[in-house]
Amino acid sequence: MNLVAIDEINVPMKRTRTSFPEESIKELAESILRHGLWHPPVARREEDGSMTLVAGERRLRAVRLLLLLNKPISFCGTPIPLGQVPVNFYEELDPVEAKEIELEENIRRENLTWQDIARATAELHDLRRQQDPSWTLGKTAEEVSQKRGTITSGTQVTNRILLAENLARPEVVGAKSEREALRHLQLSLEKEFSAALGKSISQSIAGTNTLRQTEALVGMRALPDQSIDVILTDPPYGIEASEFHLDSCNYKHTYTDDWESVRALLEEFTKEAWRVAKPQAHLYMFCDIQYFMEIRRLVEQAGWAAWPRPFIWVKDTGFIPCADRGPRRMYESILYAIKGGRCVTSLYSDVIVCPSEKDRVHAAQKPVDLYRNLLVRSVYPGNVVLDPFCGSGTIFPAAKALNCTAIGFDNDPSAIATAGGRL
Repeated sequence: MNLVAIDEINVPMKRTRTSFPEESIKELAESILRHGLWHPPVARREEDGSMTLVAGERRLRAVRLLLLLNKPISFCGTPIPLGQVPVNFYEELDPVEAKEIELEENIRRENLTWQDIARATAELHDLRRQQDPSWTLGKTAEEVSQKRGTITSGTQVTNRILLAENLARPEVVGAKSEREALRHLQLSLEKEFSAALGKSISQSIAGTNTLRQTEALVGMRALPDQSIDVILTDPPYGIEASEFHLDSCNYKHTYTDDWESVRALLEEFTKEAWRVAKPQAHLYMFCDIQYFMEIRRLVEQAGWAAWPRPFIWVKDTGFIPCADRGPRRMYESILYAIKGGRCVTSLYSDVIVCPSEKDRVHAAQKPVDLYRNLLVRSVYPGNVVLDPFCGSGTIFPAAKALNCTAIGFDNDPSAIATAGGRL
């Protein structure tokens, strides 16, 4: 044991433990004050004569706190001069051995954050692999289990290594638990993969169906006049959807969704919809009920005969915008419009009861059964249907079920990737 001035010990910036709760340090300081210090910190002498801490940062912090309070400590019953601390030196330690001691010290702690545990587990596995290339994840799991006194599986070791590699991601490092961090990481990686895949899809054709990654209006302007039998689409609502918290799906609303922007978009959309629609055509457009009348006016100004009342889709789930002031929203509205007097295929209700999509990969994803319910009112085999805001591509399986050709546009590469898979 050596006595050194506490201020002479340098603490490396990059260490396994990064969280030192104030209350925990205070409790340790009180224990050292009452019972003395029994296990000194471990330090290494550097070539320039300085000292670098290897293990025992919590104890060093606790002793420093007592120094600030002018409280002397003892070591194994022996009083220690104020301002000094007992230290064990390992002069022969190389960096790998020093890291092993630090990991041994830290991985046993009960109050490590999940981030600290992930780092320590990953570094321990890497250290053991350096020492023994045949070292396995299972062996690391056994060692962590012994050191922490809890059962740790090889899968947990794998997950922690993956998390440690991705702690630079804000959505990962900011998670409250390891489980939540894994979930955020999974969603992020899936989204990145889908986005990369989507970028490779400029146009996919399956049979006569068409999918393009492009803005809705750009895609529509490339279509011939009077070429579409039915337009069924789900454009932005203008209700600031990007502020919603939809934990049940992988992707959040990322598009501009203020009403002024959406109104300008819909004004152009309704004109293009009229141009590309055949002389006898139908239009179905999802919208928020608060803007139904204004959207109806835009549709009529473009030439359509808008149905005076919205269709209502009643679903089994809904989000809660203001839980303390209002109910859960359990329905959505659909604007229906006619060009040239096209007739429906049969008599149907204007209220549609259909469960929401359970495993959504897109924030606004609609169920295939709902799209099919709307299309069956208007289409015949061989008709061409268009969804210029196609998102994850619900239009494609719905059209296929009715032997129709579908055209879909979207500007989100992640959505295009999903739609391409469905197509």
